[in-house]
Amino acid sequence: MDAVLGPLADAAGGAGGGAGGPTGTPLDAALEPLMDLAANTPLASITSMADPALLTDALGGGLPF
Repeated sequence: MDAVLGPLADAAGGAGGGAGGPTGTPLDAALEPLMDLAANTPLASITSMADPALLTDALGGGLPF
């Protein structure tokens, strides 16, 4: 649980660090364990097509639209 909550708290607080995921942001680090868990479920076919960078960029306001 700490693997998710620690980086998620960093992301919410705007703290740096927490390398992981495609862009290395704290939010990527928080989502990486969840994506790994989903990879071992029937959702694997869906999550394998998902690009976590798109999700984290959208949540972080990185997309232009």
